[in-house]
Amino acid sequence: MSIPSIENIIKIDFIKYLDNKENPISLRTKQRYLSDINYYVEHYIINSNVINGLDKFFVTRDILSFLNKRKSSTARATVMNFISFLKEYGHLTSIKYLELTDYLKSLRPTIIEKQMQFFTDEQLSFLLNNRIFYSKKDSEEARTLLPLLLILSSQLIFEQDHLIKLNWSDVDLDKKRIRNLRKDSLAYEWINIDDALCQMLIEQRQKTNFITITTPVLTYKGERLDNSKINSLLSILKRKYNLNILKTSTDIQKINRSRILQDLNNSKGATTIEIIKITGLTKNTQLEHALEEYLLNEYSKMSSDI
Repeated sequence: MSIPSIENIIKIDFIKYLDNKENPISLRTKQRYLSDINYYVEHYIINSNVINGLDKFFVTRDILSFLNKRKSSTARATVMNFISFLKEYGHLTSIKYLELTDYLKSLRPTIIEKQMQFFTDEQLSFLLNNRIFYSKKDSEEARTLLPLLLILSSQLIFEQDHLIKLNWSDVDLDKKRIRNLRKDSLAYEWINIDDALCQMLIEQRQKTNFITITTPVLTYKGERLDNSKINSLLSILKRKYNLNILKTSTDIQKINRSRILQDLNNSKGATTIEIIKITGLTKNTQLEHALEEYLLNEYSKMSSDI
């Protein structure tokens, strides 16, 4: 039995498989899958491994290495789809298919995978437009504070430490701006905020009777917000209805890099300098991850002929 070239299998058969899936896949996602699988072939496939068949295309140690090295939000989905494709097209036995899929399901997300997780525009809209589901046990304070926390993290690209340290002395409601708490000479000293966030902050301030230079903006149960309290508020988003929309857990860094990626996509990269003026260059990890994802999207378009 002759084995088609790997190039033809990917460019012809795999694309045909993706085109015929019951749930349609967007062109961008197809391009990303092709980019990911070509990376896998380039780094892990030795011709002698597949000369007599494709049952050795995926080796568990190579899958793990791939997920630890490939900086792509679609890396795991690519592997899963290609395994299913190989099975459907008769290149994998049922036993080998089950072995690989069970192994993939057993793998917890790698550090790289977590860093390259992003919310879609629809998921960001859900988080930032007060469409969150609350239960009867959630206090009015939690229902007010969680949306404010999410919007501050998005508009200011503030990480948890910034949100915790934010004092009323850092907020200028008259000029609709907030002090940039980053210690970076390249970053703006002040970040402008929109009318909606300004109004939320006005309402939040009215709840505070006595304000000094060190009075925190964000308090929960009578105390300054800390990591534990932030995690408690974010746990609301793990509830079934919210998780059905968000798909994965929510953290502040993920909101940061998702907002940056959204800006990069909407401006075709033109907002990069403006974002740097907010984040600075001293510690801009989420900007780096968002740029990697944006550029990978762009490169996959150029290298794909679909």
